[in-house]
Amino acid sequence: MKLFSNLFKKKEKTGPEAAVVEEERPTFGAQGPADEEPAQPDEPSPSLLDAFNRLQQQVDKSPEDTALLIRMAEIACQLKDYVAMQDACERAIVVDSSLLRAHHLYAEACQAQHDVINAIAMSTKAIMLLEGQDTTYPQAADLYRLRGELLMRVGDKAGAEADMQKSVSVEPIRPAR
Repeated sequence: MKLFSNLFKKKEKTGPEAAVVEEERPTFGAQGPADEEPAQPDEPSPSLLDAFNRLQQQVDKSPEDTALLIRMAEIACQLKDYVAMQDACERAIVVDSSLLRAHHLYAEACQAQHDVINAIAMSTKAIMLLEGQDTTYPQAADLYRLRGELLMRVGDKAGAEADMQKSVSVEPIRPAR
């Protein structure tokens, strides 16, 4: 129900933008426009879709650019397009099988699609890569937490507990609010 619909006025622009019609909407504090309904969280953002499409075009030109493929997987995750996310991760892993981030994202895509077995396999591979490298991985705690949750689902309480403890031990200390 639009309570304030009578307050909106159409304003026509002059000059080259004369064909464009713009609405003037009153705003009330930090609430935004009076008749605007809250954004649906399931609707993808047009800018994310544009970014994904631009990345797809770049990947088509440079199919072995793993940084583009991983960024594409991250955007697909935000779009909740887990099939596209898996595809981008698979393509990155084919190019370089030692990409920790690609394996981690692949595990998240599998989990989102309720493919627990493959999610465990991919998160385990990512953890193996993590433990074999000398550099830090900012999402290490999330990775251990993911596998711990997955192991709990399949009834491996000891494995889940070990991963949760590891998650806590690698979690960066966050300042108190």
